Amino acid sequence: MAVQLRFRTGIPDEIGGESVVFANAFERPERPGQLSVLLLHAERRHVLAAGDVFVLGGGRWRLAGIEPQDGSYAVVVDRLEAEPPVARKLPEPIEFAIDPIRAGDLAALLKSLTPAILATLGAASSTPAGWTTETRSTMHTEWNGGEVGPVVTTRDLARFDAENLEAEVTLTDICYAPDIIDRQELAAFWRADQQRAHIFLRAEGTGPMSRLLSDPASTPVVELIAAAIRDRSA
Repeated sequence: MAVQLRFRTGIPDEIGGESVVFANAFERPERPGQLSVLLLHAERRHVLAAGDVFVLGGGRWRLAGIEPQDGSYAVVVDRLEAEPPVARKLPEPIEFAIDPIRAGDLAALLKSLTPAILATLGAASSTPAGWTTETRSTMHTEWNGGEVGPVVTTRDLARFDAENLEAEVTLTDICYAPDIIDRQELAAFWRADQQRAHIFLRAEGTGPMSRLLSDPASTPVVELIAAAIRDRSA
């Protein structure tokens, strides 16, 4: 019998024993006319829409659908092959309390903390040569076919001389009417060789963010970020 899994956007989870996050579900220029979602896994980033097949954790999977759920989205995935004989069960994601900070201020802080974060992950030399910023504005298609928006995504990607380092900070402003931000989402990812850390935060409107989601392995990085936010507030 086919196995079907459900995931909540923005919540770290696992597929076939591999850590994943589905984030930022909306219509993208590269997938016009349909809702798509960003799959974050290790060094990989894939934009997926319904019907797309991907390989992860030794198995083949198909994204069956993206459905509205309690103000965010549920991502439905079908398993096309049996799971690997040994699948590592990851601990549940952890929610951390942080001092309130607005999304734009936190995005800037995370960029400035990137050398320290990568050093925490074991990088010997970790200062970016610079950052590349990409901004996209799209309309969001609701379940009934109506369009709302815009959804503005600002992606800051660090540039490194070394290929074993990676850092990305993505801020998404979600509007249901022009010039009115209904929700903000912030996701960040860092990699030094095989060591990785990621975080996700959400705030209603333009209010401050105070709850951070991550996995237990990222706790040292989360503690570093939380301390920097406290120092900034002092």
